[in-house]
Amino acid sequence: EILEAAERHMRAGGYDAVSFAAEVGIKSSSVHCHFPQKTDLGVAVVHRYRGKILNALGAPDDAT
Repeated sequence: EILEAAERHMRAGGYDAVSFAAEVGIKSSSVHCHFPQKTDLGVAVVHRYRGKILNALGAPDDAT
């Protein structure tokens, strides 16, 4: 849920727009417990998004 909210905010307003803890019902200190630095959160969002894209593309040898 944290990564989903972070992705929405990043897509809407860029990396600097990430401020969403109240949206997911937690304190920002709880976000920092999972992602000590904002960079850690950004990297996790990018890795997750990359995985979604690669999954949607399918295997390189998939001829669909």
